[in-house]
Amino acid sequence: MAAALTSARTLTPLDQRPVVSYVDSCQTPDGGYFFARVAPASAQDTYHVIKCLALLGQRPLGLRAVKDWLSTMADSSVARNLRGLYFLSETYSDLQMSTEPLCKGLDSVWALQNPCGGFGTVDRVYVEVPSELEATYCAVATLQNLGAPVDGRRVVAFVERFRNADGGFGGEGRSILSSTYYALATFARLGQSPEDPQAALRWLRQHEERWDIQYLEDLFWLVRALEALGEGVRYREKAAAFTLGCQRPSGGFGRAHWGIATLEDTHHAVAVLKSAGYLGDEGLG
Repeated sequence: MAAALTSARTLTPLDQRPVVSYVDSCQTPDGGYFFARVAPASAQDTYHVIKCLALLGQRPLGLRAVKDWLSTMADSSVARNLRGLYFLSETYSDLQMSTEPLCKGLDSVWALQNPCGGFGTVDRVYVEVPSELEATYCAVATLQNLGAPVDGRRVVAFVERFRNADGGFGGEGRSILSSTYYALATFARLGQSPEDPQAALRWLRQHEERWDIQYLEDLFWLVRALEALGEGVRYREKAAAFTLGCQRPSGGFGRAHWGIATLEDTHHAVAVLKSAGYLGDEGLG
């Protein structure tokens, strides 16, 4: 099925209707979203839905129910950890909800500040964490969303510790795509540039040329890292073909040309297709 979708759509924009239908089907009775389609909803999945729909120029059909559910999450344990607070603060901001109720969770952000000016561990991270710079990016975004102060100078200095001679970013002298993305995304959030943006761009272009893309998140990181530098992906048709091959019969997307659809992967797919110029608007107002 995936191969057929790719060959049929490689040169044509994505039909948004099946994507929106898939997203709508994942709304849970409590008002939020969860890819498994059962309550309780997930703050992470709800975040990905709102981001995805915004890229499509849409809002949830049950917007009032979504906002009501989000309001209840301000006093939950989810709002007392960095990732949960990040997802909630981004979604509140995107839906123009007051983020003041979330400020009670700020202590959980400050607790992760390290002596080097960033957030989270300085050395090794859990294998499930894509980058040692993810926590710093999430912390900066959350603090900005909640109107809290951010010492941009110290954060930039911390992130620059992970810049390598080849122009990319990553710990232990090894540049990786996820860390390069989180580094450049952090600079963009702060309105700053890396010390050598051209070196970072060269590293990204070399990565794009090798096309070391195995999963949809790899392509998402590449596209968004380039966008942080004001650039776009060069191999647009190739990016679209890979992404369309990840679409499942449900209308959603999986992380590769196999596996189940998830809301995170669907958000990533829509972001890539929009950047590549393959996002159609058939049937949508």
